[in-house]
Amino acid sequence: MQIININTAELPADTSQLEPLHDSADYPYCLLGFQIKNSYDQLRLKFPKKYNAKNIIHLVYYPETEPIFFRGIKLTPTQQVSSFLKELKINESQSYGDLKLKVYSDLLSRFNASCDNCFLYLRPGVYPIDSSNISCFVEESVDLNELYRDIFFQEDVPFYQSVGCIVLYILDKSNIANKTPEKEWKKISIKV
Repeated sequence: MQIININTAELPADTSQLEPLHDSADYPYCLLGFQIKNSYDQLRLKFPKKYNAKNIIHLVYYPETEPIFFRGIKLTPTQQVSSFLKELKINESQSYGDLKLKVYSDLLSRFNASCDNCFLYLRPGVYPIDSSNISCFVEESVDLNELYRDIFFQEDVPFYQSVGCIVLYILDKSNIANKTPEKEWKKISIKV
């Protein structure tokens, strides 16, 4: 086990290890995991193989096209996700596409959920939910204590570098970029 060099935080994530989501049956996409912001995150935020973690790219358009990188466990959305997204669209249209945290928190509370620990990730097309509320939105049952323990005790990443805040992300294609992905992928030079 080697300590991961903190200077890798200044390097971009390696997009060759990530798979883009496309405008298809990929959405809505429920992912329990981490947002990858740089090479350091990519090296340290790992899941043991038994979780079959996915490395994905999701495009957002706010205020311009931007790729966001994630690593996590793909989960099956429940019907609640469709209802939740419909309510989000109503609230976004009333606030001209700029969903306010208070409005989002109030909406989550109607679904018995919260974003108290992850609200910083909120943006159009990326809807974070505290991992303790996953049963409200996905079919699978996940033992979060076991998941954190498995991540924390990996052999290739030092324990003090291995854990971040696990978040349930609902990724949606309602933003402009994901309605025309091929064109947008080419803009940001990602191989499709």
